[in-house]
Formats: sequence, structure tokens, C-alpha cells
Amino acid sequence: TLPPSGDHADALEECQLPGKGMQAVCQVCAAKWSRKEYCPVCLLLWHAETPEMVCCDGCDLWVHAACDSLSAEDLLQMSRSDLDLLQM
Repeated sequence: TLPPSGDHADALEECQLPGKGMQAVCQVCAAKWSRKEYCPVCLLLWHAETPEMVCCDGCDLWVHAACDSLSAEDLLQMSRSDLDLLQM
């Protein structure tokens, strides 16, 4: 999550976070949680600039490549065949 500053300093709201229960988060982060814009492994929110993400075939959520133990070679091989499942 991001520190409270700028757009993230707005009023807090209660949000159900996977593995963390009810938490008070800003409206921007609450919207990201509700849209499932988080890595299901490390539970960190992701952003458009987040490097090397892959889409899980099982849950259809985006996972950090490092959280999925994917090497640079794995990512290169995936980028040749599954462009829609890879964000680099």
C-alpha cells in the first residue's frame, strides 16, 4: 500500500482485505482492493507501473513474477507465447 499523501490522504474507509480482515484504508486503495488489483501471493497492491506481472490461469489475478518464482528466462519464454498474460 501507499503512504498517506496526496490522493491517498482522503478519508479512510473500512475494507475487507484478504488475509488481513477489516482495515481502514483510503478511498483510492479501497477501490483497488475491490477491483482485485493486488498480488494474491504477497497481498501488495499493484499499479500500472508495477514491473513483471503475470496473470494466473487459476484465479485470473495478476501476480508479481518474483512471487511466482519466475526467472527472466521464464518471462522471456512466456512473452513469446502469452502476451495477454504478461505485463512487463
